[in-house]
Amino acid sequence: MDERYYREIEDKVTYLDKKKEYDVVWLEYYRQSKIFQGLRKEIVKVIHTHDRFGSRNKIYQKVGRVPEFYYLTQKGERAALSRADIVIAVQDDEKEYFNALLKGTNTKSVTIGNLVEMKDSPYVKDKTVGFFGAVNYTNEFAVKWFIQRILPLVREKEPETCFIIAGGICKKVSDSDDYVKLGFVETLEEFYDKVKIVVGPL
Repeated sequence: MDERYYREIEDKVTYLDKKKEYDVVWLEYYRQSKIFQGLRKEIVKVIHTHDRFGSRNKIYQKVGRVPEFYYLTQKGERAALSRADIVIAVQDDEKEYFNALLKGTNTKSVTIGNLVEMKDSPYVKDKTVGFFGAVNYTNEFAVKWFIQRILPLVREKEPETCFIIAGGICKKVSDSDDYVKLGFVETLEEFYDKVKIVVGPL
């Protein structure tokens, strides 16, 4: 669970805390959670999980896929996450998974809802669909599958449908008149203001 841990980050956070006396230290993913062991007890320690990693390899294998990215045993995931006070889950079912995994520890899992203000954009047509993703095999497979298999079916019913792709995943998608590639965007709103419907064909 600490294979990707960088001691230099711990030293930097400890140094900064001595100057700033932080109330909260928030980590993205579990991989640097060892940092928490050297911090003051008063600091609220938070891990934003993004994904579950316990037995992730078995989830891939169950659907006939080769495991990719990182994965842990559930024991390892429990150990890494229990270093935090709060574990942020993306979805309610993952929150329940983490709370069950962390039963008997002092760590609680919660969801935080939307990171972007929910509003209707005056610039969006009803037939604008979007996909936002980083570069990884799962996103690449998903967006290409959507373009090849689903988008033609949508356009049979709604020929004016516009499909917008944003994020690093644009590097893995060839140029085409069938869709618009925004590439990297400065803010999430820059993407969400342009689309009416978001797809996650994972």
